[in-house]
Parts: sequence; structure tokens; C-alpha cells
Amino acid sequence: MAVGIEERMVPHMENKKQDCKKIEELKRQYAGSEMSGEQVEQMKKRIEEAKMEKRNESRKMHTVRNIVAAAAAVAAVFVVLPNTSGSVAYAMGNLPVVGKLVEAVTFRDYQYDNGGHAADIKTPELTVKESDTEQMTDTEVQVQENLKKTTAEINAEIEKITDQIVSEFEESRKEEEGYQEVVVKHEVISTTDDYFTLKLMCYQAAGSGAEWDYYYTIDLKTGERLTLSDLFQSGADYITPISENIKEQMQQQMAKAQEDVENTDFTASAGGGAVQAVVSGKKELKALTIQPDAVDPQDVEMLQDLVISAVNEALRQADEAMNNSMNSFTGGLNIPGLM
Repeated sequence: MAVGIEERMVPHMENKKQDCKKIEELKRQYAGSEMSGEQVEQMKKRIEEAKMEKRNESRKMHTVRNIVAAAAAVAAVFVVLPNTSGSVAYAMGNLPVVGKLVEAVTFRDYQYDNGGHAADIKTPELTVKESDTEQMTDTEVQVQENLKKTTAEINAEIEKITDQIVSEFEESRKEEEGYQEVVVKHEVISTTDDYFTLKLMCYQAAGSGAEWDYYYTIDLKTGERLTLSDLFQSGADYITPISENIKEQMQQQMAKAQEDVENTDFTASAGGGAVQAVVSGKKELKALTIQPDAVDPQDVEMLQDLVISAVNEALRQADEAMNNSMNSFTGGLNIPGLM
């Protein structure tokens, strides 16, 4: 049994020896072979060409990646920027890819500042992007005409508002004394495919400040101006709940403003600082300081007058601060149920 296995292994060992001899012969041939100078140069040239091709391929892939990344960035800008501000919307409107039907541009820029009276009034104007009517459907042509009519009406309203503000400012600045500041600016707060909304912000300050805003929304699908009533069912009472909500918000803000005034101290003095009174916003006397040299036993009435004068002035300051704070919400009007 063992003999049979040994006989079968002999041819296998012989084949392995022959393979080893062939490998050794090939090694000797390889070691002994030499390339001519021309062959070496050709090989070096081919290696350099291969390296250059690889670098070019790498550059191509890098360029492609950059182009793809840039395109993605531009796409992101197109998506995000139209809803940020009026200046961005106007700049974007000059791009044919993302241009909108309606744009807001500054129609008039009124500037004035003499140190006491200052005005920064930028009057916007809505413009409708011109389109080739021959390439438009009848519905699109009608929308275009509606847009022109709607923007003309809005522009007239805005011009009337800003003209009045400028007129009042110029009348007030004739008085050399005093201080006032007027600011009018606008912002495009919506530039979607369906709606365009312009916000007109008006601010006036003379002692106390007040701001009021106007919103103009256009339905770009119809070209018509969109009002608050258009958002509700016909006949629905939307005024009451909105008014109640606004009143509630104002009451909360007024309560916070009142609390701030009440937590403020008001100081006044009389007799050149001989008497000083400190009153809280709640009209509570918190401190009364009398200089020793103001005490004259022979003239008590004068000291009493100084105390009354200092306390009354502190109370007057507290009243004025409270009134100014409340008037900033109501504009000086007595609104029933608000206070």
C-alpha cells in the first residue's frame, strides 16, 4: 500500500524539479538582458506621457467637481435669495433665469440732515417686467394688463404717503429749535411664483418715536391686488378676532412697558441741589436728601417750598415717562378697552 503511494509521487516530484529549472533559467536571462539607450529613452518618454495623462484626467475630474459644486451653489442662491430683501430681489430680477414679474426700485431718495432735523426717505416704485405679448396666451396678456393697473394704483398710494411725510418734515424743520427724525424704507418680503409683497416702513421721532407699516400684496396668478378679506370666506367676520388678537398683544406690550417705567427711579433737585428727591415710576417717594446748609430755623417755609418743588418735579418726570411710553402704542389716542 505504501509502495503504491510512493510510485505515484515520483512523477509529481520530477515535474516540480523541471519547473524550478525553467524559472532559474528565466531569471538568468532577465538578469543578463540589457536595453539599448534608445529603448531606455522611449521607455522614459512613455512613462512621462502616462503620468501626464493621469494628471490631465485628475484635472478634468477636479474641474468637473468644481463645476458641479458651483452649479449647486448657484442653484442654492436662486432658491434662497429671492425671499430675503428688496435689494436682493431687485438684483435677482436682472437675471433672466430668475427674473420676477414685479420688481421694486427706488423712485425717489430724499435726504436731509442739519444736526437737529434728519430725513432718510426712499420712495419705492413697482415696475412690471415687459414681455412679448405675441408669445403669450390671452390669459397671460390679461394678467399682464392687470399687473400694470395694480402696480400703478399702489405706486400712487405710496407716492401720496411719502409726499405727505416729506411735506410735514419740511414744515417742521422751519423751526430751528427742536429735533425730529423721519425714515421711510421698503422691503420685498415675498417674491414667490404666486405672490409679491412689498412692505413700506415709516418711522417718525420727535421726543418719542412711532412706526407704522403698509403691506401691498399682489396675486401674480391674476395680477390683482390681494386684500385681507380675500383670505377669508365671503361674509366672514375676520375683523373682530384679528382686532381682539392685536388688542391682546398691545395690552401685553403696554403692561411690560408700564412695568419698566414703574421700576425706574426719577431724580429732581431744587435750590441748586440743596434738596434732592427720588421718586419711583409708581410715584412713590423713595429718598429725600437735604443739605445741612439748607436748614434755616428762621426760614422753615423756604425749606418746605424746596422740598415740594423737588418732589413735584420728580413726579412730573415719572408722569411724562409713563405717558410717552403709552403714547408710543396708541399714538395719543384713547382707544376703548385698551387701557
